Amino acid sequence: MAIAALGVASSTTYVARLGATAQAVARATRAAAQVVDSLRALPCTTLGSGAVATASGGVRWTTTSTPVTRAVRAVLTPASPRVPNAIVEEVLLPCE
Repeated sequence: MAIAALGVASSTTYVARLGATAQAVARATRAAAQVVDSLRALPCTTLGSGAVATASGGVRWTTTSTPVTRAVRAVLTPASPRVPNAIVEEVLLPCE
């Protein structure tokens, strides 16, 4: 019975750590997406490269333009050690 209890306790701790990691990744993804969404509201002629700090980490973005579209690539460098990799958001915006 004690061995089974230790197994359950160990599994519970592992699941709790996985849950915390998943929440940190979700927050970082939302932060990067919010930056990209804020760039959508700007006219294509004003979009360029830039950076901003968020609670989830620093976001840097670059743009590549054509006459009718602007490609935006935003990379969030996570502040949390629970997020193992950078979060990348890419979007193609139409220019009017």
